[in-house]
Amino acid sequence: MSADDHIRVGSVTKTWTTTVILQLVQEGKLSLDDPVSKHRPDVPGGDRITVEQLLTMRSGLFNYTETLELNSAMDQEPQRVWEPEQLLALAFAHPPYFGPGEGFHYSNTNTVLLGLIAEKIEGKPPGSIARALIGKIYRPAA
Repeated sequence: MSADDHIRVGSVTKTWTTTVILQLVQEGKLSLDDPVSKHRPDVPGGDRITVEQLLTMRSGLFNYTETLELNSAMDQEPQRVWEPEQLLALAFAHPPYFGPGEGFHYSNTNTVLLGLIAEKIEGKPPGSIARALIGKIYRPAA
């Protein structure tokens, strides 16, 4: 494979998003202890949720993929492209599963938020941040 190859990524995007976040932490642009509200003031309870809790699925935020709204819409319009803000609106319409750090629940909402945080910090979409990161670490064989 080369850095120019195109592949279907599916959930692999989550791995790239978390790698970008950890790279931003390493570069000092972000802290794992940052409250989410520092970067996204619209997140319910975001002053008590940390970046680390998003990464470790301990935020308590509702998983938008568990909503009837999303699942019904996907049945009716399987080709629809969802914007991150639309997905967050679905999640934020539901109460959290638990308080931040009080449990574990896999939630795609966490990864969407991490991508938006990276985008805000870097001023470009997470995909281009990941491509640049891959370009830094990928060295083709001579």
